[in-house]
Amino acid sequence: MRQLLFALMMLALVATVITCAGEKTAEVTESAFVTSLSTSIEQAKATDNNILIKFYTNSCDWCKRLDTVVLSDEKAVAFFANEMVLASVNAKEDTALAKEYFVSGYPTSVLVRADGSEIDRIVGYMEVDDFLKTLTDYENDIGTLEDLLSKAETDSSRTLAFEIADKYKYRGGKAEAAEWFNKLIDAGDPLDSLSGEGRMALADLTYRDRAYDEAVAAYDKIIADFGETAIGEQASVWGGYINQKKGDTTEAITRYEQFLKDFPKSEDTAFVQKQINKLKGIEAEDK
Repeated sequence: MRQLLFALMMLALVATVITCAGEKTAEVTESAFVTSLSTSIEQAKATDNNILIKFYTNSCDWCKRLDTVVLSDEKAVAFFANEMVLASVNAKEDTALAKEYFVSGYPTSVLVRADGSEIDRIVGYMEVDDFLKTLTDYENDIGTLEDLLSKAETDSSRTLAFEIADKYKYRGGKAEAAEWFNKLIDAGDPLDSLSGEGRMALADLTYRDRAYDEAVAAYDKIIADFGETAIGEQASVWGGYINQKKGDTTEAITRYEQFLKDFPKSEDTAFVQKQINKLKGIEAEDK
Protein backbone atom coordinates (compact mmCIF):
# COMPACT_ATOMS: atom_id res chain seq x y z
CA MET A 1 0.00 0.00 0.00
CA ARG A 2 1.24 3.45 -0.87
CA GLN A 3 2.58 5.08 2.28
CA LEU A 4 1.36 8.62 2.97
CA LEU A 5 3.04 10.12 6.02
CA PHE A 6 0.78 11.43 8.74
CA ALA A 7 1.83 13.34 11.84
CA LEU A 8 -0.67 12.92 14.65
CA MET A 9 -0.88 16.07 16.73
CA MET A 10 0.15 16.08 20.35
CA LEU A 11 -2.91 16.81 22.45
CA ALA A 12 -1.35 18.67 25.37
CA LEU A 13 0.82 15.66 26.22
CA VAL A 14 -2.04 13.18 25.78
CA ALA A 15 -3.29 11.03 22.93
CA THR A 16 -4.93 7.78 22.00
CA VAL A 17 -3.73 4.61 23.73
CA ILE A 18 -4.73 1.28 22.25
CA THR A 19 -4.01 -2.08 23.85
CA CYS A 20 -2.22 -4.83 21.98
CA ALA A 21 -5.44 -6.83 21.95
CA GLY A 22 -7.17 -3.94 20.19
CA GLU A 23 -9.35 -3.02 23.19
CA LYS A 24 -10.03 0.63 23.99
CA THR A 25 -9.03 2.21 27.26
CA ALA A 26 -10.58 5.34 28.75
CA GLU A 27 -7.33 6.34 30.43
CA VAL A 28 -5.12 8.53 28.27
CA THR A 29 -1.54 8.43 29.47
CA GLU A 30 0.88 9.34 26.70
CA SER A 31 1.27 10.69 23.21
CA ALA A 32 0.99 8.37 20.24
CA PHE A 33 1.97 9.14 16.67
CA VAL A 34 0.41 7.77 13.51
CA THR A 35 3.25 7.67 11.00
CA SER A 36 1.53 6.21 7.95
CA LEU A 37 -1.85 5.62 6.40
CA SER A 38 -1.50 1.87 6.93
CA THR A 39 -0.81 2.41 10.65
CA SER A 40 -3.89 4.57 11.13
CA ILE A 41 -5.96 1.99 9.25
CA GLU A 42 -4.63 -0.75 11.50
CA GLN A 43 -5.55 1.26 14.59
CA ALA A 44 -9.01 1.97 13.21
CA LYS A 45 -9.60 -1.72 12.47
CA ALA A 46 -8.26 -2.79 15.86
CA THR A 47 -10.72 -0.55 17.69
CA ASP A 48 -13.57 -0.70 15.16
CA ASN A 49 -13.28 3.09 14.86
CA ASN A 50 -13.25 5.55 12.00
CA ILE A 51 -10.39 7.95 11.18
CA LEU A 52 -10.56 11.74 11.31
CA ILE A 53 -7.96 13.33 9.06
CA LYS A 54 -7.40 16.98 9.96
CA PHE A 55 -5.80 18.85 7.05
CA TYR A 56 -3.97 22.03 8.00
CA THR A 57 -1.29 24.47 6.85
CA ASN A 58 1.28 26.28 8.98
CA SER A 59 -0.06 29.69 7.96
CA CYS A 60 -3.67 28.89 8.93
CA ASP A 61 -4.68 30.70 12.14
CA TRP A 62 -7.96 28.79 12.46
CA CYS A 63 -6.04 25.53 12.20
CA LYS A 64 -3.94 26.59 15.17
CA ARG A 65 -7.06 27.55 17.09
CA LEU A 66 -8.61 24.18 16.33
CA ASP A 67 -5.52 22.55 17.81
CA THR A 68 -5.13 24.72 20.88
CA VAL A 69 -8.78 25.33 21.78
CA VAL A 70 -10.80 22.39 20.48
CA LEU A 71 -8.54 19.35 20.20
CA SER A 72 -6.75 20.08 23.46
CA ASP A 73 -10.05 20.28 25.36
CA GLU A 74 -10.48 17.38 27.78
CA LYS A 75 -13.74 16.36 26.09
CA ALA A 76 -11.98 16.08 22.74
CA VAL A 77 -9.05 14.23 24.28
CA ALA A 78 -11.40 11.66 25.80
CA PHE A 79 -13.35 11.38 22.55
CA PHE A 80 -10.30 10.63 20.44
CA ALA A 81 -8.93 8.29 23.07
CA ASN A 82 -11.97 6.08 22.68
CA GLU A 83 -14.14 6.91 19.70
CA MET A 84 -11.95 7.79 16.74
CA VAL A 85 -8.40 7.67 15.36
CA LEU A 86 -7.08 11.20 14.80
CA ALA A 87 -4.49 12.10 12.17
CA SER A 88 -3.17 15.59 11.41
CA VAL A 89 -1.85 16.23 7.90
CA ASN A 90 0.07 19.22 6.58
CA ALA A 91 -1.67 19.72 3.23
CA LYS A 92 1.29 21.62 1.80
CA GLU A 93 3.55 18.62 2.40
CA ASP A 94 1.18 15.71 1.79
CA THR A 95 -0.23 17.23 -1.38
CA ALA A 96 -1.23 13.89 -2.87
CA LEU A 97 -3.56 13.06 0.01
CA ALA A 98 -5.02 16.58 0.07
CA LYS A 99 -5.71 16.30 -3.67
CA GLU A 100 -7.22 12.85 -3.25
CA TYR A 101 -9.79 14.26 -0.81
CA PHE A 102 -10.32 17.51 -2.77
CA VAL A 103 -9.21 19.67 0.16
CA SER A 104 -9.41 23.34 -0.78
CA GLY A 105 -9.64 25.23 2.52
CA TYR A 106 -8.22 24.93 6.00
CA PRO A 107 -8.84 23.49 8.41
CA THR A 108 -10.72 20.64 6.75
CA SER A 109 -11.44 17.58 8.89
CA VAL A 110 -12.40 14.53 6.82
CA LEU A 111 -14.08 11.59 8.55
CA VAL A 112 -13.25 8.34 6.75
CA ARG A 113 -13.76 4.64 7.27
CA ALA A 114 -10.86 2.24 7.69
CA ASP A 115 -10.93 1.64 3.92
CA GLY A 116 -10.43 5.36 3.29
CA SER A 117 -13.94 6.03 1.98
CA GLU A 118 -15.36 9.35 3.13
CA ILE A 119 -18.28 9.58 5.53
CA ASP A 120 -18.36 13.40 5.56
CA ARG A 121 -16.29 16.40 6.55
CA ILE A 122 -16.16 19.56 8.61
CA VAL A 123 -14.83 22.56 6.70
CA GLY A 124 -13.58 25.35 8.91
CA TYR A 125 -13.63 25.88 12.65
CA MET A 126 -16.19 24.75 15.22
CA GLU A 127 -16.22 25.02 19.01
CA VAL A 128 -15.58 21.75 20.79
CA ASP A 129 -19.18 20.75 21.60
CA ASP A 130 -20.40 21.41 18.06
CA PHE A 131 -17.31 19.73 16.62
CA LEU A 132 -17.78 16.50 18.58
CA LYS A 133 -21.56 16.46 18.08
CA THR A 134 -21.15 16.85 14.33
CA LEU A 135 -18.70 13.94 14.19
CA THR A 136 -21.02 11.78 16.28
CA ASP A 137 -23.97 12.69 14.06
CA TYR A 138 -21.97 11.81 10.95
CA GLU A 139 -21.14 8.40 12.38
CA ASN A 140 -24.88 7.88 12.86
CA ASP A 141 -25.59 9.09 9.30
CA ILE A 142 -27.16 12.32 10.51
CA GLY A 143 -26.39 15.37 8.38
CA THR A 144 -24.21 13.51 5.88
CA LEU A 145 -24.53 14.04 2.15
CA GLU A 146 -26.30 10.71 1.83
CA ASP A 147 -28.74 11.69 4.58
CA LEU A 148 -29.51 15.03 2.94
CA LEU A 149 -30.02 13.46 -0.49
CA SER A 150 -32.46 11.02 1.06
CA LYS A 151 -34.40 13.90 2.63
CA ALA A 152 -34.46 15.74 -0.70
CA GLU A 153 -36.62 12.98 -2.16
CA THR A 154 -39.57 14.43 -0.19
CA ASP A 155 -38.27 17.87 0.80
CA SER A 156 -37.80 20.47 -1.93
CA SER A 157 -36.80 23.33 0.36
CA ARG A 158 -34.18 25.76 -0.90
CA THR A 159 -32.21 25.60 2.34
CA LEU A 160 -31.82 21.84 1.96
CA ALA A 161 -30.73 22.33 -1.65
CA PHE A 162 -28.08 24.78 -0.42
CA GLU A 163 -26.80 22.29 2.17
CA ILE A 164 -26.50 19.58 -0.48
CA ALA A 165 -24.76 21.91 -2.92
CA ASP A 166 -22.31 22.97 -0.23
CA LYS A 167 -21.51 19.33 0.57
CA TYR A 168 -20.75 18.59 -3.08
CA LYS A 169 -18.70 21.78 -3.42
CA TYR A 170 -16.25 20.82 -0.71
CA ARG A 171 -16.01 17.20 -1.85
CA GLY A 172 -14.95 18.07 -5.37
CA GLY A 173 -18.34 17.52 -7.02
CA LYS A 174 -18.40 20.78 -8.94
CA ALA A 175 -21.04 19.77 -11.47
CA GLU A 176 -23.36 18.44 -8.77
CA ALA A 177 -22.78 21.52 -6.62
CA ALA A 178 -23.62 23.85 -9.52
CA GLU A 179 -26.78 21.86 -10.25
CA TRP A 180 -28.06 22.20 -6.68
CA PHE A 181 -27.06 25.87 -6.34
CA ASN A 182 -28.96 26.63 -9.54
CA LYS A 183 -31.98 24.70 -8.24
CA LEU A 184 -32.27 26.91 -5.19
CA ILE A 185 -31.77 30.08 -7.24
CA ASP A 186 -34.39 29.06 -9.80
CA ALA A 187 -36.88 28.13 -7.06
CA GLY A 188 -36.89 31.56 -5.37
CA ASP A 189 -36.40 35.28 -5.76
CA PRO A 190 -33.10 35.79 -7.63
CA LEU A 191 -32.38 38.82 -5.44
CA ASP A 192 -33.06 37.33 -2.00
CA SER A 193 -30.20 36.50 0.36
CA LEU A 194 -30.23 32.74 -0.29
CA SER A 195 -30.01 33.28 -4.02
CA GLY A 196 -27.20 35.73 -3.38
CA GLU A 197 -25.27 33.13 -1.38
CA GLY A 198 -25.90 30.60 -4.13
CA ARG A 199 -24.59 33.00 -6.76
CA MET A 200 -21.53 33.73 -4.60
CA ALA A 201 -20.87 29.99 -4.39
CA LEU A 202 -21.21 29.56 -8.16
CA ALA A 203 -18.75 32.42 -8.70
CA ASP A 204 -16.38 30.73 -6.27
CA LEU A 205 -16.59 27.47 -8.23
CA THR A 206 -15.64 29.41 -11.35
CA TYR A 207 -12.72 31.00 -9.53
CA ARG A 208 -11.52 27.59 -8.31
CA ASP A 209 -11.41 26.50 -11.97
CA ARG A 210 -9.07 29.48 -12.51
CA ALA A 211 -11.51 31.07 -14.94
CA TYR A 212 -10.61 34.42 -13.37
CA ASP A 213 -12.25 36.78 -15.84
CA GLU A 214 -15.51 34.82 -15.75
CA ALA A 215 -15.43 34.79 -11.96
CA VAL A 216 -14.85 38.55 -11.75
CA ALA A 217 -17.75 39.13 -14.13
CA ALA A 218 -19.98 36.99 -11.91
CA TYR A 219 -18.97 38.93 -8.81
CA ASP A 220 -19.51 42.25 -10.60
CA LYS A 221 -23.06 41.18 -11.47
CA ILE A 222 -23.64 40.30 -7.82
CA ILE A 223 -22.30 43.71 -6.76
CA ALA A 224 -24.67 45.41 -9.21
CA ASP A 225 -27.65 43.40 -7.94
CA PHE A 226 -26.96 43.46 -4.19
CA GLY A 227 -25.28 46.86 -3.76
CA GLU A 228 -24.28 47.71 -0.19
CA THR A 229 -25.70 44.57 1.39
CA ALA A 230 -23.50 41.98 3.09
CA ILE A 231 -23.49 39.93 -0.11
CA GLY A 232 -22.43 42.92 -2.19
CA GLU A 233 -19.70 43.56 0.37
CA GLN A 234 -18.37 40.00 0.05
CA ALA A 235 -18.45 40.18 -3.74
CA SER A 236 -16.47 43.43 -3.68
CA VAL A 237 -13.65 41.85 -1.68
CA TRP A 238 -13.54 38.87 -4.03
CA GLY A 239 -13.40 41.10 -7.08
CA GLY A 240 -10.19 42.63 -5.76
CA TYR A 241 -8.76 39.36 -4.57
CA ILE A 242 -9.22 37.54 -7.88
CA ASN A 243 -7.55 40.36 -9.79
CA GLN A 244 -4.70 40.11 -7.30
CA LYS A 245 -4.48 36.35 -7.91
CA LYS A 246 -4.44 36.79 -11.69
CA GLY A 247 -1.62 39.31 -11.40
CA ASP A 248 -3.49 42.49 -12.34
CA THR A 249 -2.03 44.65 -9.59
CA THR A 250 -3.47 47.96 -10.80
CA GLU A 251 -7.03 46.64 -11.03
CA ALA A 252 -6.73 44.85 -7.69
CA ILE A 253 -5.61 48.05 -5.92
CA THR A 254 -8.38 50.05 -7.60
CA ARG A 255 -11.02 47.57 -6.46
CA TYR A 256 -9.63 47.30 -2.95
CA GLU A 257 -9.55 51.09 -2.53
CA GLN A 258 -13.11 51.33 -3.82
CA PHE A 259 -14.12 48.71 -1.28
CA LEU A 260 -12.66 50.81 1.55
CA LYS A 261 -14.72 53.79 0.35
CA ASP A 262 -17.93 51.77 -0.01
CA PHE A 263 -17.60 49.68 3.17
CA PRO A 264 -15.49 51.64 5.67
CA LYS A 265 -16.96 49.76 8.66
CA SER A 266 -16.50 46.28 7.21
CA GLU A 267 -14.73 43.62 9.25
CA ASP A 268 -12.60 43.01 6.13
CA THR A 269 -11.04 46.47 6.05
CA ALA A 270 -7.87 45.31 7.82
CA PHE A 271 -7.43 42.45 5.37
CA VAL A 272 -8.05 44.71 2.38
CA GLN A 273 -5.63 47.37 3.62
CA LYS A 274 -3.02 44.68 4.17
CA GLN A 275 -3.43 43.53 0.56
CA ILE A 276 -3.13 47.10 -0.71
CA ASN A 277 0.08 47.61 1.25
CA LYS A 278 1.42 44.32 -0.05
CA LEU A 279 0.65 45.22 -3.65
CA LYS A 280 2.20 48.67 -3.25
CA GLY A 281 5.25 47.26 -1.52
CA ILE A 282 4.57 49.08 1.73
CA GLU A 283 6.12 47.39 4.75
CA ALA A 284 3.85 46.89 7.74
CA GLU A 285 4.86 48.93 10.76
CA ASP A 286 6.21 47.02 13.72
CA LYS A 287 3.90 47.06 16.70
